[in-house]
Amino acid sequence: MISSIPLIILTAGSSSRMGTSKALLPWNKSTLIKELVDKYSKINQTVIVVSGSNHNALLSQNLQTSHIIENTNFKLGMGKSIAVGVNYVKTHFPEAKGVFIVTIDQPFIPLSHLQNMLATFKTNTIVVSSSEKGYRGIPSLFSSAYFKELVGLEDDRGAKPVCLKHKTHLRLVKTVHEDLDDMDTPEMYQKLKDRLRLNHQ
Repeated sequence: MISSIPLIILTAGSSSRMGTSKALLPWNKSTLIKELVDKYSKINQTVIVVSGSNHNALLSQNLQTSHIIENTNFKLGMGKSIAVGVNYVKTHFPEAKGVFIVTIDQPFIPLSHLQNMLATFKTNTIVVSSSEKGYRGIPSLFSSAYFKELVGLEDDRGAKPVCLKHKTHLRLVKTVHEDLDDMDTPEMYQKLKDRLRLNHQ
């Protein structure tokens, strides 16, 4: 089942608040993108990376995936990156039953959370992550029933329009809020790096 649900990592944003490409930030013994591709490859052999202005830099990273797709319109926002990734899935993996969507800046998502999402998945569902603090969003898992709408996205609202339109098909899977922390600023990056170091002690 998992092999028929490709996983898309979104990393096309301009990272304006971070000041540098998040994907290339040092993480563990490598870069964030290499670490996440390696991690997600353990749950799914089909990992797709949607790049933007960092495309050439990502090609030189020797990632454990051949699916590095450039979103040349990355300035339009996350929705466009989702559209580019899902269109690639439709074209190259026509048998796909759904698609996972994750972002580069949530490095502590446990694989067990994705497996819990998969256990909730049905043919017409949208499974989104939630936390005790009210978070709802990515990582998300969309059935192929929504591919056509996802391919039409092209602004900075991400997949929210699709989720709102199909609220009755939404399923929430809870995880610890700290697992969903994202690194939008240098300060948050440092905080999460400190946490990584503590985890390894």
